[in-house]
Amino acid sequence: MLFLWAYRTQSSNTNTFLGCKDLCNLLESVEWLIEEGKNLFDTADCSWIEKSIEASVAEADAFFHLSDEFYPDPNNLDEATVIPLRIPSTVMEGTCQLFSRDAISGFSELVSHYHDVLNAAAENGQTYNDFSHHMWLRLVISSDDSAIFFEYDTWKRMKTLFEVLKTMEDGQQHSDVTQGWEIVILRVGSRLHFRQGGFDQSDEFANLSFPRKLLLDSFADLEDRIVGLIERLTAEVGDDYWSEFRYDLIDYS
Repeated sequence: MLFLWAYRTQSSNTNTFLGCKDLCNLLESVEWLIEEGKNLFDTADCSWIEKSIEASVAEADAFFHLSDEFYPDPNNLDEATVIPLRIPSTVMEGTCQLFSRDAISGFSELVSHYHDVLNAAAENGQTYNDFSHHMWLRLVISSDDSAIFFEYDTWKRMKTLFEVLKTMEDGQQHSDVTQGWEIVILRVGSRLHFRQGGFDQSDEFANLSFPRKLLLDSFADLEDRIVGLIERLTAEVGDDYWSEFRYDLIDYS
């Protein structure tokens, strides 16, 4: 299955695939200029489902969005000051993605990674505002060779989507927009159609349909894995940074 993260450049119609270092730097430094209320897709137009690529399989998984570098000053990406972080050996090669299935076998190394993050944050006086991106999760729904990526940072957002998918009636639509990313989902009989795009780049990234039952079954398996992993991580590091965004830890000073 294809899980390399890609973004589409403004100046061309090509995908640029990023490794661990480049991807993390991009996500940490990019500033989205979002026009309020702007959408790429016309949700009243459902003709796009006629072009959906039909997948015969469906797998929902989530990866821990790791980084092998910690910047003491989150506003200064100076390579000379970088603190190296241990990365589990079970990450996908060439990326900072540790999928939930691989996190089970690499759990002790994952704990060590998060201890490194929290220790570096404490030593450099960083607040949750500064290091929260080190705790991101990302949802992926994939077939054999295609995937839909979701700009959700926590399990709570993924769980909300799971509940939506379970309760969608035939013909019902769901859409979401966040940080320049947009998704439209439409149930048509026994299939769920997903259309993903970036309204800040005026482009459609993917248009796939999945067997609904297979996807819901896979999502249920994912929930069991992620909830179990978060419970174990919380016990090891002393707090839960993955279930939901911790507004209670925000420093508003």
